[in-house]
Amino acid sequence: MNWFYALGGQQQGPVDEGQLNALAATGTITPDTLVWREGMVNWQPLRQAHPATGGAPPMAPPPVMAAAGVAQFLGADEALCVECGNRFTKDNLIQYGTAFVCATCKPVFLQKLREGASVGPAFSGVVTEEQLLGREYRIEIGECLDRAWKIFTANPGLLLGVSLLVGAVYFGAMMALTLLGFVLPLFNQLLAMMFTGPVLGGYLWFLLRMARGEEATIGDAFAGFSKQFVQLMLSSFVQGVFSLLCALPLIALLVTGGIVAAIRGGGGGSFRVSPEMILAIIGVGLLCVAGMVYLGTIWTHSFLLVADKGYNFWSAMRLSSRLVRKRWWMTFLFLFVGGIISTLGVFACVVGLIVSIPLYFLMRVCFYDDNFRDLTKPVQGL
Repeated sequence: MNWFYALGGQQQGPVDEGQLNALAATGTITPDTLVWREGMVNWQPLRQAHPATGGAPPMAPPPVMAAAGVAQFLGADEALCVECGNRFTKDNLIQYGTAFVCATCKPVFLQKLREGASVGPAFSGVVTEEQLLGREYRIEIGECLDRAWKIFTANPGLLLGVSLLVGAVYFGAMMALTLLGFVLPLFNQLLAMMFTGPVLGGYLWFLLRMARGEEATIGDAFAGFSKQFVQLMLSSFVQGVFSLLCALPLIALLVTGGIVAAIRGGGGGSFRVSPEMILAIIGVGLLCVAGMVYLGTIWTHSFLLVADKGYNFWSAMRLSSRLVRKRWWMTFLFLFVGGIISTLGVFACVVGLIVSIPLYFLMRVCFYDDNFRDLTKPVQGL
């Protein structure tokens, strides 16, 4: 009788019963390993399948494992080891963030932690959008900061060099666009909004590869100008337009207030602004800022969804907002704390910014990786 078994999230086999017994004897598979043979309706743990002897019947292909992989067979108190992929009860596993590791794999796992390698969820690419939205939305500020620091200290030279290069390119472009604004005041703002997406998307992609323990190069940091360039550009442009729309009431009030103040001043360049107008400007301004902060928070994962998963800009913004709205305040707190960390470099004579800013973005990619790493890639197309 021929068997198939799941190991490391992948289907293995076929093997005969003797080979299956040998795999169990050597510990390659455990009583909790999912197995299948012809005649079984679905995959089951080895301890439940009750292997029997007998001749091998005509083979039929095993059922295709569902999109969520073996994870869909887990009980509420069960999890998969992030290293070997075998199933255990949670009280027999060590949990680190979203990852679980068994006692056998613990030494290898701890070594990866010391090296700053990724320890994200197992079985990458097996969760659908709806499954992702139905599970816990993880926001671990301290854990992401700790992981980001380990990644930074594991390879500070490459990180600092690439960060400085990307920063120089970005600020150089912004200065050029500022000068262009004296000639084309609106056009330069449109270009600035479109330029931000490819720059930030490429930089985040570079950091994400480092966070996952993959080889990251300078080319990855500028991949936003080749990898998903149009979608990243559209993402930053559309987000910029929405932020501008949030600011329109304040702009309109400032223009109106200026006209009224000029009239009350009697001309001649003098202005008289009433206390009511000042309060109105402050109130509307706060509402506009709140709107921009809200939008910036719900779309915090959108650039990485485009760069990493190949989403189009609108689908990425929509999925990011659907997940963030589950715990908006905690997401805002995460970004707020990260923002404070990124500005701490100012107190080190600005030089500290070359450390604190990359650390902030590393926190963001770890935050993203905790929640989206095992998400399936969508069908391409707008």
